Amino acid sequence: LDLLSRTQNALRNYLDFSLAFGADLRYLPHFHLPIPTKLRKIEFHTGLRGWLVSSYIRRTSESDDNVELSSAFKIACRNEDLISVEAAHSTQGRLCSDFISETTAKVKMGRAEYKAASSIHCEYGMKGASLQVIRSDENVKVVDLEAIQACSGQSCNTKVMVFIPEFMRTIKVESRVVEQEQDLYMIQTAVKHGDNILLQTEGSVMATFSSQMTRLQTALKINIFSRTHKIASTFILSENQVLIAFNVKNEQHSIFSGEWSMMTEGRPVRTTITFKFILPVLMDLEIDLIASDRYVRVMANSLLFPRSSSPRRVKSLTSVDLEHRKFNIDVSWDADDNPNMRVAATGYYMTKLADPHHTYIGTIQWMSQIYEVKVNFTALDPFAYFHGNGGLDVEITTTSQKALIFKMKNSAVEKENSCIWETLISYKNLKNEDHIFSSVIAWVKLDTPYNYKVMSELSYTSPEGHMTSVVTEAKHQTSSQERLVYLK
Repeated sequence: LDLLSRTQNALRNYLDFSLAFGADLRYLPHFHLPIPTKLRKIEFHTGLRGWLVSSYIRRTSESDDNVELSSAFKIACRNEDLISVEAAHSTQGRLCSDFISETTAKVKMGRAEYKAASSIHCEYGMKGASLQVIRSDENVKVVDLEAIQACSGQSCNTKVMVFIPEFMRTIKVESRVVEQEQDLYMIQTAVKHGDNILLQTEGSVMATFSSQMTRLQTALKINIFSRTHKIASTFILSENQVLIAFNVKNEQHSIFSGEWSMMTEGRPVRTTITFKFILPVLMDLEIDLIASDRYVRVMANSLLFPRSSSPRRVKSLTSVDLEHRKFNIDVSWDADDNPNMRVAATGYYMTKLADPHHTYIGTIQWMSQIYEVKVNFTALDPFAYFHGNGGLDVEITTTSQKALIFKMKNSAVEKENSCIWETLISYKNLKNEDHIFSSVIAWVKLDTPYNYKVMSELSYTSPEGHMTSVVTEAKHQTSSQERLVYLK
């Protein structure tokens, strides 16, 4: 395939452009397409108002698996070269087995001249790349990069070196991986900046991958700026278990630890979820959740500021018996020193199938006082867009048989051109005093020129029978030029 494209006639006087491409094609029956297999040349040239950009890649010789090419790139302005690059390339072998590519180049940028050399190796047991740039007039190395990976038997060594004298000292990265036994590897890594060791790592990694389980465990010793830390991590994924754990320690004590696990077992199926978080300067937390089709149980145990002179333990338990509709809640915020500093609730609840109605009967313990509680709750039907009647009745009886009663009733009525929401709240305190709050909000659709009207009435009745009301009314009018709201 040979391709030539260029400008001609009057257009060439304004934009001088040419592109030449030559390659050998090979037809692949599987794809039904001709695919380029050998490049012979690419030549590009463009000029505009005194600016010139030109480049080419040409094959100079070929024998067996050896290929030599030459290339050039130039940017010039009014016959003065700004950037000029001339390079020679040679390749040997095949890309996936014994491939070697070497390049030498001369680079001119203004008055500065550089020499560059690069190589890429992809041979059996060794892969690598290197780049060197030298300033020609002073014969000073500007950039020196090298990356090599060599594998033999059960070990694999990797080295990376970066040297840019004008900006930084030499950075070297060395790593070694040795397979000690099946699925177990020893790792060593070092990062150096000049003669200083920035990072040093050694330890083991276990990796197991199968259709039944995926397991990844690490136990590493890391030295950062002469400080040693130990890092251990575990990841397990199987049909009935998921585990993620992470732990960081220094030479004296633990710095951070975290764990999350989920396990399913038994018939009927029971799921257990455990979460642990340890930050010694702040807290030591553990949460366990056990769930089945019959019950749900959540337990939390945390120690706040464990290293301080006065740590505080907070414990909680929530248990719901789905089969017998019983529940138990217990929260203690000073479990070690003062067990009476707690709040607890026990009881049972009932529901009706005909309507969303719930009743709860039980006891609540606050500190050392125990109260009897009865709650009756009726929710608006969400499938009817929260229309209908709802309510909440709460009755709390103290040890002295005094009652605190809270009642709330609400209703929502929708008609063709209006909606009305009514709420009535009554509260009787321990002194047998009644407080009554009521609210009525109405929305009415109006004829032109108005769009709709909103009316609101809020009232409060004191125990002495005095009533205070606030009534507001708003109308909304819209035209093509403006919107008006009338408020009364």
